[in-house]
Amino acid sequence: MKYALDGTPISSAVPTRGSGSVATDFGVYRGTVIRTVYPDDEDNSSGERVEYVVECRGQVYPNAINMREAGGVFNYKERIRHPSTKDQSGQGLDRSKNENLNGESVFLMFLAGHSDIPLIIGADRHGLKKDKPRPKSSDGVFDVEEFNGIEFLIDKDSNFTITQVGRKNENGEILNADAANSFIKIDGQTGNIGIGFKSGTFPIEPMVLGTVLKNLFDTVFDAVLNAASIGTSAMGPVFLDPGIRAALVSAKQQFVTEAATNILSQFAFVERGES
Repeated sequence: MKYALDGTPISSAVPTRGSGSVATDFGVYRGTVIRTVYPDDEDNSSGERVEYVVECRGQVYPNAINMREAGGVFNYKERIRHPSTKDQSGQGLDRSKNENLNGESVFLMFLAGHSDIPLIIGADRHGLKKDKPRPKSSDGVFDVEEFNGIEFLIDKDSNFTITQVGRKNENGEILNADAANSFIKIDGQTGNIGIGFKSGTFPIEPMVLGTVLKNLFDTVFDAVLNAASIGTSAMGPVFLDPGIRAALVSAKQQFVTEAATNILSQFAFVERGES
């Protein structure tokens, strides 16, 4: 029988490095998050940070700490890991991974080798994840992640796309089908912003924000500047003063852009384009 430094029995399925009845473990192991323990939970050991219960090779480790990317006084990052909503099937598959558990697959270490202080240092591709193709050499260098049904992708050409792929239940069924497949994309070459949406049974259509407004203002501006007269009065036709016309011509682009931007900040005007 092996024991941790605090006297906790250690499963024989978890190898340890050391000798004697008390062993110190500096290994890295793959496990699965089976429960999230929030600070307001009586089982939380600190009362301040989110902790996790991780199952690793038949051993259950409570109060695991999640390694963060930032730990400053004001700069920090908190992402809650998804716990399993299913139990093990008991089929006894590969002991290096917990089959049937749909919680996050994580890598576990122990702080200073103490098994009573488990530390989640990262995550691995889940064995049950089959809905995404594996990366290909043609994909090049890219960054992609999915969280709660939202996918963030920066591809090799610097295109940045946010896609609503759909939030799923424990069986992989999409819960918000009406929202799925909508997206926002920033073109890596031109900087143009495109938006695709799905509403009811209507098809997804790309949109270019502001184009319609800008073209409209361009047309109106040109019509006024190039008109033989800009109106009539009791005294006859009214003509645009040459000095005012010259000033308007020089300020046209700035006026059109600012006008479209100001209106877009309150309403969504779009132009339908090609897929």
